[in-house]
Amino acid sequence: MKTENKYIKYFLIAGVAAVWGIIVVQVVKGFGGNDKPVLIKSNFENVNYAVSKDTFSLQANYPDPFIPSGDSLNEPAPKINVPNLPPAIDSSKIVPDYSFIRYVGLISGASKKSSVAIINFRGNDVMLKEKGKLEDFTLKKIEKTQLIFVHKGKTIKVKRDQVINPS
Repeated sequence: MKTENKYIKYFLIAGVAAVWGIIVVQVVKGFGGNDKPVLIKSNFENVNYAVSKDTFSLQANYPDPFIPSGDSLNEPAPKINVPNLPPAIDSSKIVPDYSFIRYVGLISGASKKSSVAIINFRGNDVMLKEKGKLEDFTLKKIEKTQLIFVHKGKTIKVKRDQVINPS
């Protein structure tokens, strides 16, 4: 924009400088501390909160509804005969069921390193290489007649279409 009059140009520059000056002064005042304390008028009155004496009384001379008739709190509780419980089950003797793992087949190439086992795991057919994982089961070794899994530190041998208990 080209202005013909130089005086208007100088006038506008002075106006912009004045507006920015006012802004800077207000910001500096805002960051400065206020020396005068703020006085607030209190609307609180001194009220007497004394509690007056009750105008009724409660006479509790009726039987306790939660204690059956004839019982009292001072009598000892009757002894209950607890039947003998069977001994605790030894967790080392529990044999887990791994029947949900079936060794279906084997796909192997010229070298044993490229072997892939076909496994039916929980009803789903899965192809798995050595060191592959299914949930918490790790396939340790693939052989023609069996698979060797590791599950929570236990070795599980799975023969074709058969599960053998952990060893």
